[in-house]
Amino acid sequence: MPELKLENSIVDDRYRVLRCLSRGSYSEIFLAEDLEHANEQVIIKALNTTLQGTLDHELEQTLVQNFQNEAVALDKVRHPHIIQRLGHGTAADLHGTAFHYLVLEYMQGGDLLSLCRGRPLDLSGALFYFKQVAEGLAFAHSRQVIHRDVKPNNLLLSSDQRTVKIADFGVAKISLGDEAEITRVGTSVYSPPEHHPDSTDSHANEKLTPSADIYSLAKTIYTAMSGKAPHHFSRSAITALPESLSRAQYGAQLLAVLEKATRSNPAERHQRIEDFWDEIARLGATQMPQPSTDSDPDATLVRPRAASMGPLVIGPGVVKEIPAASFVAPAAAGPITGEIPPRKAQIVVELPSRADGHVPEHTGFPREPASTTEAAAITRPALEAPERTSRHPEIEIAMTREAASDEASVLQQAVSVSSEDGKKGIAPASSATKVIAAGTTRALVNNLSRANWTKVLSRTFGLLLLMAFVGLTISTYYYFADPDRRPPWSGLRVLSSANDGSINGATNVNLRSEPAGEALVWLPQGTRVRVLETRGNWHRIRVIQWLGGQPSGAPDAGWVDRRYVKLD
Repeated sequence: MPELKLENSIVDDRYRVLRCLSRGSYSEIFLAEDLEHANEQVIIKALNTTLQGTLDHELEQTLVQNFQNEAVALDKVRHPHIIQRLGHGTAADLHGTAFHYLVLEYMQGGDLLSLCRGRPLDLSGALFYFKQVAEGLAFAHSRQVIHRDVKPNNLLLSSDQRTVKIADFGVAKISLGDEAEITRVGTSVYSPPEHHPDSTDSHANEKLTPSADIYSLAKTIYTAMSGKAPHHFSRSAITALPESLSRAQYGAQLLAVLEKATRSNPAERHQRIEDFWDEIARLGATQMPQPSTDSDPDATLVRPRAASMGPLVIGPGVVKEIPAASFVAPAAAGPITGEIPPRKAQIVVELPSRADGHVPEHTGFPREPASTTEAAAITRPALEAPERTSRHPEIEIAMTREAASDEASVLQQAVSVSSEDGKKGIAPASSATKVIAAGTTRALVNNLSRANWTKVLSRTFGLLLLMAFVGLTISTYYYFADPDRRPPWSGLRVLSSANDGSINGATNVNLRSEPAGEALVWLPQGTRVRVLETRGNWHRIRVIQWLGGQPSGAPDAGWVDRRYVKLD
């Protein structure tokens, strides 16, 4: 399943992605921080058309249009009880995969379904929450927008679980006219017959009206107050309540309201949210205890909040001002899986985050490619080693033997025989090897018989000279490369090093295998390092003091962006 790679990245030079919260059929939800608004947490809803595998072109275009539709719908229905769009765009993830995204406000209290599963709402709680939902839907309808997917999962709660907002306008219908085409969308249990995905009802071709949302809202209220979805009433009216609700003082009136709101024929339902809510709100008066002279004068009477029972406030209320969307149609921005045109896509970059949350304009990390083609080019090795051309095998063997024997004629004979055998179509290596072996044997016998002490001494001297040269090379390397790791026999010391410093300017900096190469380990700010080499904008360093100890298996040398190394 090709999931987007956005964790530990910055989208659009503004949104720092923290983690993935969930994945749906064709979208992924990420929690992020808005670096331009005091690290306010937001939601990035990313369209990923490949989550379910390869799509046909028509379905892909429908998904893209729905995504665009959600941005347009949210701009039309800005209301305190409707989720707000904070931004949008097109980008490529860390693997170069193109995607469209919306930035939405983050509701930290979860959704209404999670709240009601463990604790179904009583009438007072239902009136409190669903008045807010009804006000949001009434305002959307006044703006010619029908949600078409009202359900408990799409009703999100604030951190204190006192405010509810309607989310997911991806399948909303923005026109209420007769010419508006009705597509089959929604969730099976909550969708009315006129746009149910599997509907064969005689009313399936009815004009889409606000009563579609009223139908879904009624079944959502059933779920919230019973703790269970009305599966046995799928595509049919609610004709019974669970025993816990039916025995309540308001049970009969509640069933009558829900039954009318969920009838198959849209014309028989409530036609306006306001009418539906008026009947629901009257249920609160039904359960109000009436004072009695026979009752305990000190008893506490519990009544629903008057505000929950009052009329709906349909106006937009007070919402944070967001610039009007200038959403670029995804079709004009190129296919989701293809190359992103210039100036229409922002690039996702790796995150070298600082302690203060500020992200530098130029991070020192390579910018991710805006297309899969460019991604392939960048991920290739920077320098590909040229194909090594080996010497002819028999010549190579002869040269090796030449170092051990002073019979120069043996090499000449080997090459000569090899050339002649090659002309005859015989494998030359075989003949050359035989001749070299014979020559080597003869040289060894001659040397032993003559006992040439001069030659023995010269070879011994040569070996000692070679060992001295190797030792000098090692000592020189350690002296200039890393003074603290010099061999003890060198006897050379320096009083100070101008190449010592520490990691600075970022909370964590990647130690890489090579400039702009693979990240090996994070170096926390304050880690003591020594610069061994400089290449352009990169330092090759060795860690000389770890903060908190060296991680298990972590290397102590590699490359870092030179801007994050502060020399002493």
